[in-house]
Amino acid sequence: MLKRKTIIILFLLFFCSLFVFMVYWHSECEILSNLLLGIIASFLTIIILEVLDFIYDFLEFAFLRGNYKRIKIENGLDNRDDNTDRKYKDMTVDYDKVNPIIKLKYKGNGQYRGDLDYKEGHANFTINLNKENKHLGKGIYFYLFKHDDYKKYMPDQGKYEIVVEKSMPIRIYVYFNNLIPSRLAYGYEIWEKL
Repeated sequence: MLKRKTIIILFLLFFCSLFVFMVYWHSECEILSNLLLGIIASFLTIIILEVLDFIYDFLEFAFLRGNYKRIKIENGLDNRDDNTDRKYKDMTVDYDKVNPIIKLKYKGNGQYRGDLDYKEGHANFTINLNKENKHLGKGIYFYLFKHDDYKKYMPDQGKYEIVVEKSMPIRIYVYFNNLIPSRLAYGYEIWEKL
């Protein structure tokens, strides 16, 4: 969306400049000059609205951009664990040797993209924030590649649901649910802003 807005603004600025030149060139014809001035005023209005929309979108939804660190990851269990009375198993220790850094890049219109590492391989993701409540979002993830032990489970894709905690530093709770190949893996992660 940011690229589209930039192209629209540059396109309108180009034509606005062209019409200003044409007004100067045809200043002796009053009807043509007035028509060109009307077109210039319309273009300037659209440029102002596009810039204001761009600024509002960035200020409202770009607050999550930056680097995060995975501080916890838990996988779901088929049955409740008798010892902990929970349906999740802490996998954080298993991820000691996995790069915990996640970079969220803001793409505009409430959409973020990024990539991250898992024990199985490297994945990309897209998250769209809810327009009504910017502290909730949904998205998808898909593995770009998997390490040798896990290659037989390709392709591997699923969905994310996020909840943003407004604490300092910001924490994002990411609930994941595998869709392909098995629909069996689920759990959650906690990302903390660096």
